[in-house]
Amino acid sequence: MEKEINNITFHEGLPSSDQVDAWSEKREHMLLVLDDLLATAVNDVEVLNLFTKPLHDDLQSLINITIPSRYKDKALRLLLYLQKQPSIKWDEQGEVCIDGKVISNTHIVDLIRDSTVPIGRRKLTAGIHQFYQFLKSTDIPLCLFRNVEKTNKVRFESTSYKEKKTEEENKEKEETDEYSEDSDNEYIQRNKKTETNLETQKKMYVQRDINSIFTIKKKRKKWLQFKCFN
Repeated sequence: MEKEINNITFHEGLPSSDQVDAWSEKREHMLLVLDDLLATAVNDVEVLNLFTKPLHDDLQSLINITIPSRYKDKALRLLLYLQKQPSIKWDEQGEVCIDGKVISNTHIVDLIRDSTVPIGRRKLTAGIHQFYQFLKSTDIPLCLFRNVEKTNKVRFESTSYKEKKTEEENKEKEETDEYSEDSDNEYIQRNKKTETNLETQKKMYVQRDINSIFTIKKKRKKWLQFKCFN
C-alpha cells in the first residue's frame, strides 16, 4: 500500500505529539488513521488531546449557548477569573468544589449565569449561596458579577425561598380574610343604618299625612262656620 499511494507516511504504534506537529508543518492537510490501536489510544493522554476538546472550550460553548448575548462577555471574564483561583475547581461534569468541599448538584456555568444575568423570578441555582460567599472572599471586582445577595435579599435570608414565599402568601391571605370580615361588618352596619333611616322616614311621612288630614278638617270646619254665619 505504501508503494501504491504517494504522500502517505506509515508509522508503527502511536505517534507522539511532536511527531504529529512535525508532520503537520510539512503538509497543508494531514490524515491520521488509527486502526487497531484504538484501545491503546484511549489510555494515551497525548492522543486523547488530539481528538478531544478541553473542558475550557466546552464551558465557553455552554456560555455562548445559555447566556444572553449582552451578558456573554462578563460571563466569559468571570470564567477566566475563576480559573485563576486555586480554591475553586470543577470536574468534567462541571460540578463545583470550593475549598476542597464538593457542592452537590451544581454546574459552574449555572453559577456563572446567576452571577451575571438578572435572576428575576427564575429559581435560584443550587450552590449559589456558597458560590457567592466564595466570590466575596476573593475580593472580586464588582464589574465581573451582579450583587445577587442585594438584588435578591428576601431569597437569600436564612429562611428558604419556598418557606418565605409560603409565609408571605399566608400573611396576604390573613389580611384578605381580615379585610373581607371587616367589609362584611361594614356592610351589615350600613344596611342597619339604612333600615333605621327608612323606618324614621316612614314615621315622618305617616305623621305628616296625619297632620295634613287634621289641617284640612280644621280649614273645612272654619269654612262651614263662615258660610253659616253669612
